[in-house]
Formats: sequence, structure tokens, C-alpha cells
Amino acid sequence: MVRAATALLGVILALLGAVVGLAVIALTVPLTLVGAVGGGIGLVVLLIAVLGVVFVVMVPIGLLVVPLATLAAVVWALFVRRGSPRWRKRIKVHWR
Repeated sequence: MVRAATALLGVILALLGAVVGLAVIALTVPLTLVGAVGGGIGLVVLLIAVLGVVFVVMVPIGLLVVPLATLAAVVWALFVRRGSPRWRKRIKVHWR
């Protein structure tokens, strides 16, 4: 009788352990999926933020560099290529 009760108790505990294990798996998998989706969303938001910072930094630099490069090209075309001695002398001194 005691052996039967002990065996029955063992079966009940095993079933209870299986149910608890399945419940843990059933709770863990959706939470893992939610965490993965949240992490993916976080990465996208981080990427957007980084691109926003790059855009905010690069646009003013571009607005400064493009006119300066244009001015340099105009000066080069008007003075240096035509062979103005003053500019040619400055360029030679500069490159030495």
C-alpha cells in the first residue's frame, strides 16, 4: 500500500513538474520573442538616431565646404591656370 502511494505520488510530482516545465517554456518563448522584437526596434531607433546625428553634422559641413571648394576652383581657374606670376610664385612657395 505504501509503495503504491509512493509510486502514485511520484507520478503526480512528475506530471506536476512536466506541467510547470511546459508553463515555463510557454511563458519564456513569448517573452523571448517580445525581447527580440523590442531589441530589433531598439536597434532601428538607434540607427535612425545615429543617421540623424550624422545628417545634422554633415549638412552644415557640406554647406561650408561646397562654397569654399567652389571659390577655390574659381580662384584656381582665374588666376593660377592663367599664369599670374604672383599666384604662381605663391603656389610654388606653398608646395616647397
